[in-house]
Amino acid sequence: LLIDGFAMMSFACVIEPLRAANFLAGRELYRWHLLAPEATSVSASNGIAMASEPVATARRVFDTVLICAAGNPTRFRHRATLGWLRRQAKAGARIGGVSGAPFVMARAGLLTGRRATIHWEHVPAFLEAFPEIDLRQTLFEIDGGRMTCGGGVAALDLLHALIELDHGAQLAAKVSDWFLQTEIRGGSGLQRLAPGPRQGSADLRLGAAIAAIESAPDARVSARDLASTAGLSQRQLERLFRAETGLSPAAFQRRQRLERAH
Repeated sequence: LLIDGFAMMSFACVIEPLRAANFLAGRELYRWHLLAPEATSVSASNGIAMASEPVATARRVFDTVLICAAGNPTRFRHRATLGWLRRQAKAGARIGGVSGAPFVMARAGLLTGRRATIHWEHVPAFLEAFPEIDLRQTLFEIDGGRMTCGGGVAALDLLHALIELDHGAQLAAKVSDWFLQTEIRGGSGLQRLAPGPRQGSADLRLGAAIAAIESAPDARVSARDLASTAGLSQRQLERLFRAETGLSPAAFQRRQRLERAH
C-alpha cells in the first residue's frame, strides 16, 4: 500500500527481497500487488510514478499488507483506506508499516497494545499523537501480526526476518547474501549513528555531551551539567563545541530544538 510521497529506498528494500526469494527458491513464494488510497498511479518522493490499484477495488483479503509512507504521515486521514486496513486486519492479514507508515497503522487503531517503531524523524510527533503506544527507537519490531520498521535500508533487515519466519533461516540467509548484506541486523538495533560521528566527530567527550542534550529535548541542559558529563571544564567544553561544531553549547542546543520543532 503506497501512500503518495513514499520513499523509494524503503519500497525497493521491501519488494526486492521478495523477488529474490522467488528466484532463489526456484518457485513463486510471494506475489505482490501495488495499492494506493485512490489513484491508479502514485508517486514516490523522488517523483517516480508507480501504477497502482485503488483500495476500494481491492476486494480480496491479503496474507500481508505492507504500507510505505514518508513525507508527513501525520496528515494522512483517508477514511476509506483506514477502514480497509481494519477490515484486512480483522480478516487475519499481517499488517506492516515502513518509514512513516506506522503513523497510518496507529491512526487505524492497529497498534494498540503492540510494540512499534517508526523513523526517528517522526518520533516526537508520534509520541504526542499516540502516547499510549509502546514505541521503541529500534530498526524494526514484529509483535504478533503487526510489523513496523524505521524505513530506509532497515526494511531489508525486516524482510530478512519476515522471509525467515515464512520459509526458514537458510532461504533468508541466501536472500541477504544475494544483496551483499554481510551483516544481518536484528530488530533491536539502533536507527542512528552515535551523536559524535553524526556531527562528523570522533571525540567521545563531545558525543557524551550531545547525548545528554538529546536525552532532554524539551529542556536546556546547563553548561555545568554538560561539562560534568563530558569530564571537562566549562571553558574546555566551549572550546570543544566550537572546534567540532562551529557553535557554542548553548547555540548548539538551540539549533537542536529548532530542528526538532521543524
